[in-house]
Amino acid sequence: MMLKSLTGVMSWPTAAKGEDTSKNYKTVDDDNTGGVTASAGLMDGVKNATANINDESTADGTEDRFLKLLVAQMRNQDPMNPMENAEVTSQLAQISTVRGIESMNRSMAAFTASAAQNTALASVSMIGKKVLAPGEKFEFDGSQKGDTRLGFELNAKASTARVDISNERGEIVYSHTLENLEAGAHSLAWDGKDANGRPVAAGMMRMSVTALDDRVAVESKTLVPVTVTGVAQTSTGAMLELDHAKPVSPAEARLII
Repeated sequence: MMLKSLTGVMSWPTAAKGEDTSKNYKTVDDDNTGGVTASAGLMDGVKNATANINDESTADGTEDRFLKLLVAQMRNQDPMNPMENAEVTSQLAQISTVRGIESMNRSMAAFTASAAQNTALASVSMIGKKVLAPGEKFEFDGSQKGDTRLGFELNAKASTARVDISNERGEIVYSHTLENLEAGAHSLAWDGKDANGRPVAAGMMRMSVTALDDRVAVESKTLVPVTVTGVAQTSTGAMLELDHAKPVSPAEARLII
């Protein structure tokens, strides 16, 4: 009987007359095979062959390594206990699954890149327009320009929410209280006048919101009118560059004014 290794055909060794074979050969299973012995060179051949397998991380490289290992396993299997057909089929199904996942990953990566590019192109049309975006400061043009749209978001319902607008000197020029508000986004229009009905001078303004629900503070986020000055493509996707505010994603622009 002969065993085939990865590097060629190797026959059962025959000991020279008077030679001690116990130093070169190892019993595989004395109980089940009746003292069948195998040379240590057999496993060395498998080791050397697998060391030369392509180390690419692609699906093709993975399949190549798998098939070579499977062939090596089948060639060097125990002749008294060969692999079952179901076991071979199962291993082939596994490598097929790996290739399918690799192909799906490539498709998803291409789809994500395409979607990001489309979002950036669509956002270009927003340049020069005003949007309501997260922030505190905004530029007030004066009451003669019409109402100024403002907004805020609440993380939970609130029994009261006071909106304050202060000028560059920190003086509150407008204050308004809303009641019984649900969680989510809310908007209001400011006519540019103070509590006495006098026009407020144009300039940089700061908006703040104090929300309470039965005297318990409710977290809020102010939304102010800012102009989109540009669109930047970043590693996380398209970002809108704003005047007097930090860049935001297109999804954070709550309203185009």
